[in-house]
Amino acid sequence: MPLLELSQCFNTSKDHKYSVGQINTYPTTTYIVQVVTTLAYAWSSDTFLNGMRWPPIIFVAVSSTAPRTSHNQEAHNIQMVNIISYVPLTVWDIPVCWKWTCYIICGAGFGLSGLLMAWAHEICSEDNEERSLVIGSMNEMAYVIQAWLPLIVWQQVDAPEYRKGFITTSCLSVVLIIATLVVRHLDLKEKRRCVDRPSHREGTDDGWSDSLAATPVDTKVSKS
Repeated sequence: MPLLELSQCFNTSKDHKYSVGQINTYPTTTYIVQVVTTLAYAWSSDTFLNGMRWPPIIFVAVSSTAPRTSHNQEAHNIQMVNIISYVPLTVWDIPVCWKWTCYIICGAGFGLSGLLMAWAHEICSEDNEERSLVIGSMNEMAYVIQAWLPLIVWQQVDAPEYRKGFITTSCLSVVLIIATLVVRHLDLKEKRRCVDRPSHREGTDDGWSDSLAATPVDTKVSKS
């Protein structure tokens, strides 16, 4: 979506006329940002973030909200990318260089799906049925929303100033930040509850047994 919108900006530009080659080439910088940031999210969450998935998610949401125009889980700066990208585009009457920057850096918000799926798998790792339900629901809801929302907020008649799309993306980025923090809080709460749960019977290490005492098993063989 950002590639198409940036191309439309070039086509409708009154200050400078761009060649066909420039119109086709310049917007691809958004996807270069996408590739680099996707690898950066995966590497950072597995290395110095010690397995934490939520910081890159927060960072992306913020960055998408400001200048980003595309549709589509410790760093508050990632969600900041979306906010920083789409909010200026909502205003629209901004310097051309800033508008270019917003369109290009919005690509930083496209690499979250793998991180979100990985986080969901880790949170639900103790329950196979729960994990299947959660992952299936995430996939299904993504396709359901993508089937109708772009038709409403990214209408071609609004090009190149997709005000409804920019506002919607900014709002969704805020929702993503809140949802990420809520999920993290609930996950930590669940982990603390599991750690504090006492063993139900002596000799049980994990404390997951439902019986208070072991049921004796009669191993004597009756004599006939």
